[in-house]
Amino acid sequence: ITAVVSEVEPNFVLDDATALMAQEIERAVEGRGERLMLVPHPRSGKSLLMSLGFIYSLLRHPDRPQILISASQRLAVNHSKRILQIAQRAGVKLHPKSRSTQEWQPAWASGKTQAVIGRTTSCLGLGAATLWIDDPVGSRADSQSPTVMADVVERYGSDWISRLQRDANGNGENVVLVNQRLSSTDLAGQLISRAKKGQSWRVVHIPVTHPADPA
Repeated sequence: ITAVVSEVEPNFVLDDATALMAQEIERAVEGRGERLMLVPHPRSGKSLLMSLGFIYSLLRHPDRPQILISASQRLAVNHSKRILQIAQRAGVKLHPKSRSTQEWQPAWASGKTQAVIGRTTSCLGLGAATLWIDDPVGSRADSQSPTVMADVVERYGSDWISRLQRDANGNGENVVLVNQRLSSTDLAGQLISRAKKGQSWRVVHIPVTHPADPA
């Protein structure tokens, strides 16, 4: 990811927190059946890093389909625009038959669908060797709503996770979840609770970093 950053986002400086997230994302992308949960602080650069990780994964494994899920359709559109900008800076060309800027294929022969969707959009017909979930709840109010939280957990279990698949080498089926903790009953909390019952997650709490004192 560091190489992608230096090539396409040279103004994005990796501090200790973002460097740790980048390292963990690389590890998850290269694995099989990985479950990575990153718990960052606000304004950590995590959404841009997820976009960079998405393109890193595409460049490393050009035959893999991917899905990225955002909290809302508006955020998904913004995420998709950023991902396409990064992809184009990295030299990725879109296949002329790509359906939209939120559901596209790279132009090479083995390219698979790369999708960026909002939380309430169905994943029907899509597949993912890596599933990216970027803060599925967009506000504290939603995090306090039992209806919204139940819907997120239900979609994760019945829709999102069912899209996972392996690539031609038998790798993939990876999930990268970035979740700022707003409630003990959010998706991260539910998955951590299940992890105690045998469903393993690698949970990484990202520390807050401060600029060095000018002294």
